[in-house]
Amino acid sequence: MQKIIIIIVINIFSTLLSIYTVDISSDSIKPTSIKIFTLYKNESLIGDVYFLSLKKEINHEKIAYKINKNNEWYYTIEGKKYGPYLSMDNFKYSDDGTNWGFSAAEKDYYNWSVIFKSVRYGPYKYASSPQFSSDGRSFGFKAQKDDGDYLIINGKEFGPFMKVTFPAISKEKGNWAYSYLKDTGWFVRLSTGKEFGPYDFPVSCVFNKNGSIYGFRVVNKSKNYIIINGKKYGPFDLIPEFYLSEKSWGFQYKTKKGLFYLINNKKSGNFSQLSPLYFNTTGTSWGFNGFLEKQHQWYIFFDDKKKYGPYNDKYKIYFNENGEECSIWRIEEQDNTAFININEEQYGPFEYVFEPTFDITAKLWIFCSKKKKGIFIIKNGKEDGPFRYDDVESFYATDDLNNWCFIGEKNNIKYAVINGKEYDSNVISLSYFKNEDKRIFYWIFKRDKNIYLSKTIF
Repeated sequence: MQKIIIIIVINIFSTLLSIYTVDISSDSIKPTSIKIFTLYKNESLIGDVYFLSLKKEINHEKIAYKINKNNEWYYTIEGKKYGPYLSMDNFKYSDDGTNWGFSAAEKDYYNWSVIFKSVRYGPYKYASSPQFSSDGRSFGFKAQKDDGDYLIINGKEFGPFMKVTFPAISKEKGNWAYSYLKDTGWFVRLSTGKEFGPYDFPVSCVFNKNGSIYGFRVVNKSKNYIIINGKKYGPFDLIPEFYLSEKSWGFQYKTKKGLFYLINNKKSGNFSQLSPLYFNTTGTSWGFNGFLEKQHQWYIFFDDKKKYGPYNDKYKIYFNENGEECSIWRIEEQDNTAFININEEQYGPFEYVFEPTFDITAKLWIFCSKKKKGIFIIKNGKEDGPFRYDDVESFYATDDLNNWCFIGEKNNIKYAVINGKEYDSNVISLSYFKNEDKRIFYWIFKRDKNIYLSKTIF
């Protein structure tokens, strides 16, 4: 069973803040806790607490959270309360926390507004929550009026359209694109002014993080094509997947001969099955699994044309930053039993196991697992445990693998557990933050009607 990790974010009331240090036996781990807000009569916290400043620090004053009170909805963001609303879409924010927004219905369900940090748009019959570039300078959302669909991008209104997709916005440069319908078909429009079409179906454009590469799959007269930075590839019988990284791109395509990858204009194939395409951080190295029908086995192929295998199943690939080293791993699940294979060594059986965390070399690793006796942490083949919990969620480890944490549940109470030691109870969520000089585990917990933030720095 693969566990899903949820990362959180937060905002506060300007109520009294109380700081205290948790009394623990370990001298090396001393979490500090601070009350960030209080739930008053008939108030319930809904979902996560959102931290808006994780690029620099965990700031308890730059948080956002959602409250339901008497079947009405509120957001509190950086100390200011918004609402009541009949309905609300998800809260969204830029990576650096400088801009945020959400959409909400106020007077009735056909009266929506989009509320930003410093401006408000609407009313509309309906509006989505916005999307942001990393620095918050570029944003976009979709809205509906009586005469059709509209897009609002960086404050400029586009429309009306017969139909239009949500805008795609690149993280770093704020480039954008969308697809819209005219009488002659679907078209794609880019922020550069370029336009492509017509196509048979709506198109979802995707940017890489720095905005230097864009791509989208299209169907034209029942033929499949892919457009990457304006160049058209095809026709193909099918284009199952395509992938973008900082410096590279690749896509799967199917012809009568079989399945192939085209990666940076280099063809690999043919195969009867393919795995996803894996890149290192900068996109200079890549790898994938391909199933060769004649051998009836899986092989791993890398950009330097090395081939590894055969294997009886496909592996995931984890590269170090420069792409010179990597590890391969996979989780096998059958009949409520799980095994994990890392670099061709198998560990298990377990009731379930988390995905492994690798260090910066991509050679050392750690993972969390559950057996009948309890929870076990396994680091480079060495087992630590059992830790007596009925269940566990949100496992994290620092990038040197020397510290780890999870939420442990026993007797229906959730605890923060760091390096095997138990801290606050009634934990709502737990996560991990790092920058150039800090590694921080932090968690949200409830005590009576008060909500607290705890954190420990390594």
